[in-house]
Amino acid sequence: MTKRIGQRIAAFTLAITIPFTGVNVAHASTDEAISPAAVDEKFSITPEELSELNQLRKMDGEAPIDASAKFLTLSEDYQLKAYDADGAPIAVEDSPVEMESDGPTIVTYDSAIQNTAQFLAGCVGGVVGYDKILQVLEGRAGKAALVKFLAGKVGWGLAISCVGSGVSAAMGWE
Repeated sequence: MTKRIGQRIAAFTLAITIPFTGVNVAHASTDEAISPAAVDEKFSITPEELSELNQLRKMDGEAPIDASAKFLTLSEDYQLKAYDADGAPIAVEDSPVEMESDGPTIVTYDSAIQNTAQFLAGCVGGVVGYDKILQVLEGRAGKAALVKFLAGKVGWGLAISCVGSGVSAAMGWE
């Protein structure tokens, strides 16, 4: 019950805050250029981030990644690969990211989805554009698929942080 109330409060806060933020809330720093992560670039992952990622994988019916994983990479087709502290590969059962689910797509614009896409575009510092995020959300991609997609662009920590409880609640994800 408390979790549900917390999710509704987070969704309400997100829905109220984003429309009033306008386009000029945050300005990208021009001191450092942000570039997408290179394919097969290794990202270190903390035990906490791995735990959150495994929870997302469980919700999507996928097997958890072994706790010995210290680094993750994504291939060009967003296949997840894991490595231990010594760099040895760890077997990961992973399915390709499908940007569209078998469920119905949204025909008309849904303001909650537009607001969520705007929030995510800001959260990832503009590395992934609003239109691309909106396309993924309109295709009703799952939570884990969205995290994997964003992780390929900005890294695991930021991807997991951006797809937090507010976004999850707004999208109706448990």
